[in-house]
Amino acid sequence: STILDHLKQLHVDFFSLDVEGAELLVLDSIDFNRFQIDYFLIEDNGPGKRRQIQEYMERQGYEVARVLAIDTLYRRIEMRNTSHSTVA
Repeated sequence: STILDHLKQLHVDFFSLDVEGAELLVLDSIDFNRFQIDYFLIEDNGPGKRRQIQEYMERQGYEVARVLAIDTLYRRIEMRNTSHSTVA
């Protein structure tokens, strides 16, 4: 949240997160009530990480849009039926 505060950004279209195992720590620092982030691409290739992160993101109002090799793309559930929500 500190970086987003500094940039004065309340809305982010796409947020890529790859911090070598500290993804949940970073996610937990984001105020999801204050910042609107449409999509997250999160590296989750550690043991049990994908399930932990998916459960966390679901609690924040996100769903899995696509699972890639070592990353998962999450979409805000509110984005599901908008013109920006197409994921190829």
